[in-house]
Amino acid sequence: MVCARGIAMNVVKFNTPAKHRAMRRTGEARRRRQFVEAAISTIGARGLAGASLAEIAGRAGLSSGLIAHYFDDRAGLLEATLRYLGSALRADIDRKSVV
Repeated sequence: MVCARGIAMNVVKFNTPAKHRAMRRTGEARRRRQFVEAAISTIGARGLAGASLAEIAGRAGLSSGLIAHYFDDRAGLLEATLRYLGSALRADIDRKSVV
């Protein structure tokens, strides 16, 4: 794009709402996974009773307040973690049964 003085200007393209939603979902999924992987690590190191949400958030490199945003509470994070581990276990079993 060229302005009235004939100077080339950079044109900023704004994301469409659909692209914005897709990017947002990707970021949310990535943060959820960060929390789940940090929960696995923390629970493995400290046990379920010793794993605090603050430590899980610290290992994830995210704010502990985001846990409530993505999982509602500790039980929601634990449920997501167990689902993740179950899915990984099923995938591993499927890979080994194909061989």
